[in-house]
Amino acid sequence: MLTPAVFSVPAGQQAAVADEIGVGIADVGCFAADAADQSRFALVSASVDEPIDLAAAVDAAAGEQTNGMWTFGSGEDEVTDLSSSTAARWNGAPLHMAMFGQDLAVSTSAEALNALVEGDVATAVDDTGRAAVASALDARHVYSAMLPDRTSGDARSMPAAFDAVGVGLSLSSGAPRLIVAYHQASAADAQRNADAVADVLAADPQLAGRLELVSADVEDTVTTAAFRLTGMPAASVWALPMKGASIVTHAGSPGFVRTK
Repeated sequence: MLTPAVFSVPAGQQAAVADEIGVGIADVGCFAADAADQSRFALVSASVDEPIDLAAAVDAAAGEQTNGMWTFGSGEDEVTDLSSSTAARWNGAPLHMAMFGQDLAVSTSAEALNALVEGDVATAVDDTGRAAVASALDARHVYSAMLPDRTSGDARSMPAAFDAVGVGLSLSSGAPRLIVAYHQASAADAQRNADAVADVLAADPQLAGRLELVSADVEDTVTTAAFRLTGMPAASVWALPMKGASIVTHAGSPGFVRTK
């Protein structure tokens, strides 16, 4: 399962992270993060099983806020200082936190975090395509998901262009299942990709035999495909977008402009 960058440390250091910032991975119910952003954004929600007061927990660890923000460490934002390295700040740069509604926002950039809290920056919710695939993944009850930026591929990829793709893992009878959702320009393009996904998978020597198509459904302009993992570890699905795998990229030329 994916984790926010601040908690992406060995198991033996998780307690040290919790001691430092007041919140540990066990306190997190869900999160959203921008892995491609230099500022390492993350938005953390408290666990529903044993919820904690996130603001109180961070306040106890950091002390009073300054301009509505808690800061751990000192120095210039996003500048490495290994002499100041800690469990939560392994590069020694400052780490900033602020409440965003009921959730805890985390960033290595105070300026970027302020923009998020003040509503001065666009988020994935403002992107029509990404919002659509996120809804499709949520409808399939994924427990972990990513929305990669890369969508273009080559002639072996999905035939119809899409402006957003989401990759997630769900559980079926206790076994992980890969869910991929695509947002196309039209219902016709969505159906075209649904009809082609089995052939695209079969023609990919790196995926054939490792994934098995279970279903490919269309709802309006969104295609949602489910795959059984027959020879691929669950953790390997997160590498598919990075590698430009055929089932998460398209060969078509976009016929529409992404809406922000």
